Amino acid sequence: MYHVYLALHSPFVSKDLAVASGPNLYVYRNLKPYFKFKLPLLELCAEEEDAWRRAEKGDICPDELFKELENLHRNSAQLTVRSLKFLKLKPTESYAFFETYRTVPLKRQTTATCMTKMYRHQSSPDAVQCLVVGTEDGALYIIDPITFNALTKVSW
Repeated sequence: MYHVYLALHSPFVSKDLAVASGPNLYVYRNLKPYFKFKLPLLELCAEEEDAWRRAEKGDICPDELFKELENLHRNSAQLTVRSLKFLKLKPTESYAFFETYRTVPLKRQTTATCMTKMYRHQSSPDAVQCLVVGTEDGALYIIDPITFNALTKVSW
């Protein structure tokens, strides 16, 4: 949670409150909801996406899907939370999970783990500040305080 100066308003400067929660960044102005920024989705593993697509069509059964996902996991593929959860289930629970989620679109979402602020143009006490958000997948997003878009993404 950070107090930041996101925009200059005449005749005074407004101090906003930014709160990171999961993949979302909430901005409050005058303690009222002002803006919500959602971190972008991550790229999916092509083999995982293909396996779930075949499961959706009914081309493979839960046991075959389990074997494919387990093989991908052993080869250090970055799997979605859904696939990791599927791999941890008991065989009796995996069938119900398979039927419930095989038609739901696959996505890989990251989570904000840390946040700080950085001056945009000048370093005076009431200058406009950008938010810097770190994620669990090792990326940093610098958020524009005016448009609330990601100015840049740095990852390693």
